[in-house]
Amino acid sequence: MKMGLCQVLNHTDEFLEFGRNEIDCLKSILATMANRIEKFEQIESQVFKNLFIQLLEIRNES
Repeated sequence: MKMGLCQVLNHTDEFLEFGRNEIDCLKSILATMANRIEKFEQIESQVFKNLFIQLLEIRNES
């Protein structure tokens, strides 16, 4: 009985370790995605700002 319990505990520990590794991997992926989304938002904001400035310049030339 004791040997069986040790095996169950070992398998449980292995399963938990696997889960922790998967969670760490997912956290890393989500952090990378959040970083890229933030960069795209900054680029998008800059593009619209530049377009707005160009429209104002065209309007002022008219």
